[in-house]
Amino acid sequence: MDTENDKKYNSNNNKDQIMCAKASGCRRESVLVVTPECFIWQDGLPVKVHLIEKGGKERDAHILVKYQENLKSVLENKEMGKPLFESYTKKIDNHAFRREYAKDRYQELLGNREDEMDYRGYDKRVLKELTMDLGHNRLDVIVYNYLS
Repeated sequence: MDTENDKKYNSNNNKDQIMCAKASGCRRESVLVVTPECFIWQDGLPVKVHLIEKGGKERDAHILVKYQENLKSVLENKEMGKPLFESYTKKIDNHAFRREYAKDRYQELLGNREDEMDYRGYDKRVLKELTMDLGHNRLDVIVYNYLS
């Protein structure tokens, strides 16, 4: 599914929200509550975001490297203590962005090395870190709902 050109909504009206979701793998509800101070910075770039999601569970999700500069630009213009965004249409399939994040983050974590393929065709060490980024605690959830 081409979520960027979905006919149900104008992606230009939600481009920063979409980029934030793709960059962090956050759930829909987090897009509307995350504030500038939720981001963890390193070397002048946002590298993680602290999220409180489903059931009050807290996690720090890594920001994908390819989005760090763009996210930095969005954050520079936002007021501290206030949510980054006022709206985010429900017509957007935010879970598609979480799947995209999972695939991109898996590759980012894997880097240039080979998969050990020791868990259902995937590298178990990489899956363990990815499951934390996505706010789950079971490897099979990541494999079947995000990577397959």
